[in-house]
Amino acid sequence: MVGLLWGVLSFDRPDRDTTSDMVRAFVGTIFAVFIGRLLQLFLPFRARPLYEPSLNFQPLENMPTKFLEGWSSFPSDHGVLYGAVAVAIVCRSRTVGVLALAWTLVVILLPRVYVGFHYPFDVIVGRALGAAMMVAIMALPVPEYAKAAIGRWRTRPLFQTLVFMFMFEVASLFQGSRSIVANLGNYFGLSL
Repeated sequence: MVGLLWGVLSFDRPDRDTTSDMVRAFVGTIFAVFIGRLLQLFLPFRARPLYEPSLNFQPLENMPTKFLEGWSSFPSDHGVLYGAVAVAIVCRSRTVGVLALAWTLVVILLPRVYVGFHYPFDVIVGRALGAAMMVAIMALPVPEYAKAAIGRWRTRPLFQTLVFMFMFEVASLFQGSRSIVANLGNYFGLSL
């Protein structure tokens, strides 16, 4: 998905402003993950099917089961993130976007339901939430100063390095950033 996003953002289209789409896609991705995580933290906790004793869910053989124990199931953070990324791809290329939407559903989200990480409702709402946020952000105007600054920096190695780091964070569901924020939160006595 990240490769598809970077691919469609790498080609200039005469009918779309690539720099604006890049800014919107990056801001929309960060915003979607942030809102999704806030919802997980502040909505009532919902145990994942894997940990719900009344379901008597049998995990797959040799599957680690403890790593998501304290995380709420609703909404699906994968659904939010990849719903947003798929919409950003659709805005740049309908053909590639349809493939991205199908890939998100079949390869990313349905397996998470199958292995007990989420209920179907979690991924449906997460995907819809991420998609809706990205649709709204892709419609916003980008300030001229931001377009000019990014336009000047787009071909520089530092910019390419920062974009690579950002795309890596997207691919890893912002695990590095989440770890830094969680450690800062622990330092200040907050549970993030």
